[in-house]
Amino acid sequence: MRWIDYADQTKYEKELRDDVMSVLKVLVLFVPLPIFWALFDQQGSRWTFQAVNMNGRIGSYIIKPDQMQVVNPVLILICLPIMEAVVYPCLSRLHLLRRPLQRMTTGGILAAVSFIVSALVEYQLEKTYPVALSADLAQLRIFNMAPCNVSLASDRFGPVDLGEMDMHAELALKAIDEMSLKLSVTGSCAKGDVTIDRLKAKTAQSVYVFSNNGTALLKEAPSPDTVTRNSDVNAVVRFVYSFTDGKGHEIKLRNSKGTAASATVSAGDMFGSTAETKGVAIDTYDVEVDGSKVISDLFLDVSGTYSLLVNEKTGRSVAVKEPSSVYILWQIPQYIVLTLAEVMFSVTGLEFAFTQAPVSMKSVLASAWLLTVAVGNVIVVVVAEAKLFDSQVYTPCC
Repeated sequence: MRWIDYADQTKYEKELRDDVMSVLKVLVLFVPLPIFWALFDQQGSRWTFQAVNMNGRIGSYIIKPDQMQVVNPVLILICLPIMEAVVYPCLSRLHLLRRPLQRMTTGGILAAVSFIVSALVEYQLEKTYPVALSADLAQLRIFNMAPCNVSLASDRFGPVDLGEMDMHAELALKAIDEMSLKLSVTGSCAKGDVTIDRLKAKTAQSVYVFSNNGTALLKEAPSPDTVTRNSDVNAVVRFVYSFTDGKGHEIKLRNSKGTAASATVSAGDMFGSTAETKGVAIDTYDVEVDGSKVISDLFLDVSGTYSLLVNEKTGRSVAVKEPSSVYILWQIPQYIVLTLAEVMFSVTGLEFAFTQAPVSMKSVLASAWLLTVAVGNVIVVVVAEAKLFDSQVYTPCC
């Protein structure tokens, strides 16, 4: 005798009791479903975060990170009829994947494989990541804007030789709150001791060494450098100028469509830098000083941060944050594998559950199916908020 048969038989008919027992047997198959959904629904979270760090430029078109989510529904429309009309019949002739549970098991394995593919992409992607800002470390970039080679010395790092318009980066300087740093500058056109007044932890700061009648002069950028990646695929630029004539100048970043960024340097303002200009479209540009080109055919790539160094005659672009060299289309293999997993696991499972459910319990089973999706999302939230890992690719060894 079944436990449900102890129910009030005058209130609950035998047919209803049998239907409930049939549904409970099907619900047992729903136990692993949340694990599948915990993986599948990360297309809109972890995989999008991964796409943020990738280069979406394809010719003149830029694929934004969240636009990659359209790949899954497109692949579903392509794969579903192919699987039903071609793949399943062929496998059936080979006596493979003939039963729904066999297909669901294979789909679950493919879901795991898709994240192995994603991990391989992430391994390559992490090699391109900029050095992260740390709570007790500061990043310092020193640019030589003097018209000669200079040598820098400090008690925090060894002697550094810099050519004209070269940059030296210290990406892990110990810093607590706000502190100063002294630099000794030696060069044929610039000598003296200079001080960086505001070196802050968890900040990327640029400073510039200029020559003022043979004396070294140091100025700091008016705002920290953008070195973290975000969903804005456009470039970031900053003008750094060193003029000796004491006249006013007009600096422009131009392409065929017009001026993307500009700066006006007043008379007597010979040395300095501007704040960052964000949202500069990905394109090829010229940098002009008073209408004359000092940098030609400069390509600003996706999410790159650039310092544009100029004087009256020449200029140079230095990438403060390099654009990603891993293209976003490398995510397509993991989307293909996960789509096949969805077709074999989700579509087959829902069809199997619906056909196995009694007529009176089909809506109950459909609700239970959606409940497994919710439980899967809760699993993702718990794991993400626990912050057990520092990176999306966890390496257990050193």
